[in-house]
Amino acid sequence: MTDDTNVMPAARPFEIVTLEQTDSPDGSDADNWYRYELTQGTTTNTGYKQGEADEVREEVTSLV
Repeated sequence: MTDDTNVMPAARPFEIVTLEQTDSPDGSDADNWYRYELTQGTTTNTGYKQGEADEVREEVTSLV
């Protein structure tokens, strides 16, 4: 018989729920900024990334 009392359930993976172009932060001359939201259950993380759309999508996808 095994003791399963200390076994943690598998965490649900993060998923990308938003990836959209957004305004540049103050002090930035670049106009290709993106805002993304990653969720995992009830947790939401928001981030910002500057770059070309394909590059940003690839980098954000690598986070999940």
